[in-house]
This record gives sequence, structure tokens and C-alpha cells, in this order.
Amino acid sequence: MLSANYVIFLGFFFIFSLPCHACNQTVITLSNGEVRNPLYPSFYHGNCTRTIRLSSDLYIRLNVTSINVTCPASLKVLDGSSSNLTIASLCGTSAPSYAMYSTANQVHVAMDTGGSIEGVRFSISYSGLSRHCGPNDLVSPNGNFSSPNWPMPYPGLLNCTWILIPPKGHYSR
Repeated sequence: MLSANYVIFLGFFFIFSLPCHACNQTVITLSNGEVRNPLYPSFYHGNCTRTIRLSSDLYIRLNVTSINVTCPASLKVLDGSSSNLTIASLCGTSAPSYAMYSTANQVHVAMDTGGSIEGVRFSISYSGLSRHCGPNDLVSPNGNFSSPNWPMPYPGLLNCTWILIPPKGHYSR
């Protein structure tokens, strides 16, 4: 309050806490779910890596459901435990229309803000997939089959065999 004769100062007491986003220690082990930037749907202004590590008999399918990363910032999806193989390096606002596949049971999702003041915002859904090729015995009189992940390359470490069994009176060509 201010008056002609004197000044009174009112003080305040403020308690706060900042959430801890242990990005680089985060290991996700659920067989399916979502990976998002910390504070999603808000932008995040730091570098951060999230790791998805599933059972050794699975590989991982990832679909970017939302992305807003201003270049030169990037969102990288790295394959395997060593992080030497890049599955994708993304920036922009359009989510890829295709699924991405790992060759192993582990991927790293790495955000690099590149000094961008805009920050990074993304959401990726993932699921663990069994290392099999689908039905092995094909007995329909007609139909089709394809390699896993067609028309994209199939995940590594697969050895697929299909057996065509035509019904009586039919043959396969």
C-alpha cells in the first residue's frame, strides 16, 4: 500500500518444486506403449534419450504419432544396444506414414534440440513383435503373402519359409 505519508511492503513466501525428468536413465520394458518427450504435450528444451528394451525374443515396431521438431533439431531412432545404427533421423511437423522396425529387442529414441529455442515435441507408439513370419502353411485356393513389413525391408535375423498346399484339384504356379 502506498500513501502520501508512508510505504508498507507486503512480502510473500513461495514453495516450488521442479519435476525431475530422468531422461537418460529411462528404460522402458513394457511390451507396448508410447514414448513421449518430457512434459508432453508441451515442448521440451533439453537433450534426452529414452531406451526401449524388451524381451530378447522380440523386435520393435515404432510409429510416430505426433512430431514437432524444428530443424536443425532432430529426433533419432537408434537400433540395438550400441546405438550405432540409425533407423531414422526426423525433423519437421509431418509424422512418417510408415512404421519403423528394429533388428533387435532394443531401441533408443534420442532428442537433440540443436540449440533450438522452440524445443522438441513428439509421441511414438511402439509394440514388441515376435520373430516369426506369419502362417507357414498356406492352404487357400487363392490369396497372397508377403515378407514381414512389406513393402518396407523386413527386420533382420529372420528366416522365413512358406509351404503352399493347393486344395485337391488345384496346383500352385
